[in-house]
Amino acid sequence: MAQLQQATDQYIGVSNARVVVFDDDGIRAPVAASWLRQLGHEAWVLTGGIDSGLALPDPRVPGPLALPVIDVGTLARHVATAARPSWICGRARLGSKGMFPAAGG
Repeated sequence: MAQLQQATDQYIGVSNARVVVFDDDGIRAPVAASWLRQLGHEAWVLTGGIDSGLALPDPRVPGPLALPVIDVGTLARHVATAARPSWICGRARLGSKGMFPAAGG
C-alpha cells in the first residue's frame, strides 16, 4: 500500500485515473483507496478482494494483430530498456494519424 501511495506516478499513468484496488484481507484496500481519492483519483475497492472470482483473459493468448510496443513508463526507463521498434509519445498523439506504421512495414 505504501509503495502505491509513494510512487503513484509510476503505477498510475494519468491524473484523475479510475483505479480498482483489492487485497486478501479487506483491510489494506480501503485504506489505499482512501489515499488515492485524496490524491485526486477515482478509487474503488473490489468487493470480495482476491477471492471475488474476477478473472481477466489469459494474456498469453495471441490476439488477431501484432501491434507495436508502446512504452508508457518513464522516459529514463524507456531510453535504457526500450525494445526496437518502439515509440514514446504524449497521450495526445496516441490517436493521431501516422502514429502506427502501415501494415507490412
